[in-house]
Amino acid sequence: MGQVRVITVTYVLANLVNWFGNWVLIYGKLGFPALGVNGSAISTAFARVTMAAALLGFAWRYERSRGHPLFHHWAAPQAARLKRLLQLGAPAAGQILLEVGAWNLATLSAGYLTPVALATHQIVLNYASVTYMVPLGISAAAAVSVGHAVGAGDAARARRADGWRWGWERVSCCWQRLCSSCGRGRSSNYFLEIRVCWPWGRAVGHCGGL
Repeated sequence: MGQVRVITVTYVLANLVNWFGNWVLIYGKLGFPALGVNGSAISTAFARVTMAAALLGFAWRYERSRGHPLFHHWAAPQAARLKRLLQLGAPAAGQILLEVGAWNLATLSAGYLTPVALATHQIVLNYASVTYMVPLGISAAAAVSVGHAVGAGDAARARRADGWRWGWERVSCCWQRLCSSCGRGRSSNYFLEIRVCWPWGRAVGHCGGL
């Protein structure tokens, strides 16, 4: 608990590794062949594996320093606790499953269209991801803070954490609205293209353009 700095640094470094790998493998830098999209896939897979290995190594070292190594003892499954976890997590997990499934289905559908339509879909998807992921991250951080406060029986601290969440989400939404307004003229052609080529493009276009 409380080791969020390590996770943040690991995520940032993994993204930098992915960026560097893309530059090397997509365009054929530093003596490597230019692999294009396949190079991007290799770079992403390598960055993900590196990130998982780094976090696993830190967790093993941290738990060993606390006197109970990570893989030293495996507790038997506890049906009552598993049932409670399912009751708490199933609604959120179902929502995430539907959201991710919708995005993946849209990408799969766009793959059957022309290369221009697929590229347009990716542009719109990037816009939507930016407008979605920042508030989601703020909400997740606030959920952790509120959970800690509720667990400590500090209702005032929980309300303060939720207030900070509300404020930062408003700031984030205003900033994204400003950015999308500044780039609306440049991006309108992409949205028009996707609406013409793809029956579901209107909803995605509205989501991306705010």
